[in-house]
Amino acid sequence: MKMNRMISILTTTALLGSALAMPVAFAETPDASVIKSLCADELYEKANEARESGDRETANMYEEMAAEAGNATAAGKLSEAYHNGNFGTVDYDKAFHFAEIAQQGGDSKGTMYYGIMLLYGRGTEQDPEAGLEAVLSAYDSGEMKAARYLGYAWLDGIGVAQDDAQAAEWFAKGV
Repeated sequence: MKMNRMISILTTTALLGSALAMPVAFAETPDASVIKSLCADELYEKANEARESGDRETANMYEEMAAEAGNATAAGKLSEAYHNGNFGTVDYDKAFHFAEIAQQGGDSKGTMYYGIMLLYGRGTEQDPEAGLEAVLSAYDSGEMKAARYLGYAWLDGIGVAQDDAQAAEWFAKGV
């Protein structure tokens, strides 16, 4: 994949810097995760710069590269965009892919979408219990929109026993 090759080249360049030219294996470098994170953050910053200048196509490209490199915030935004069809069509497979990256990185928005997709089996096999746990975690991390999805879970009895009163409580907490 071109994106992985580009990330590898950026990482190797960052690792070598002004050091002696010698072979460096990304995975064998003790601080590889730190360097990968810095690259991901720089890519995400480039995405923001492109978006601010009105270049959505370039912004989306950098955001995907940042997410693939492990930037949880970029991955969370992409999970939402693909889930909701913000790029023209809904793509649950891509949405779940980026939601997993975001969830693993601790992004609350991505964790919410990860849970929603598990609740309903969008882009992955349905796992209502794990989905409910993820959506609750997102809510506990400050993602207020998650309360609405928790309300739907109780209203429809997905992962929990159907309970209109509990659903109403969650809807009242949501935005």
